[in-house]
Amino acid sequence: MYNGLATDTQQVFYLKKEGYDDLKLGLAEVIRRTNEVQNILARNFREGITGNELLRVSLEDAKVKGLEAAIYSHPVGYHGHGAGPVIGLWNNQDRISGAGDLKIRNMTCFAMELNCRTRLSLWDEQNVYGFLEETVAFTDNEIDYLDGRQKELFLI
Repeated sequence: MYNGLATDTQQVFYLKKEGYDDLKLGLAEVIRRTNEVQNILARNFREGITGNELLRVSLEDAKVKGLEAAIYSHPVGYHGHGAGPVIGLWNNQDRISGAGDLKIRNMTCFAMELNCRTRLSLWDEQNVYGFLEETVAFTDNEIDYLDGRQKELFLI
């Protein structure tokens, strides 16, 4: 909770099977690519852009970089999801009528929620998804990760 605002957080961990010591290298790529999607979304956050515009341009930028991304970010409020612009939905990566048409405002907080699919050669080209949800503040056209952000895989 930050100043009374509430949301959840998603980060990535791996429960390591005994004897699988080389997995961290491949899974580190999953985190790196998912962080790059966060970077793209953060760069495209601008006051006055709609949630739909932000989604479109961010997905286009991710595609140019060869990233298979899905973005479903939302404002945070006192009871989880807050009022304001929706930036995609997990089941709709296209225009969202209504809430997606709302504009990003200065001095607001969002759950930057997204994922990126990565094919891992260590797992015979199996798809592995990096799911991240971090709470961010948007102030003066900059994103601030309120509790830091995951940049490394957590091994258990």
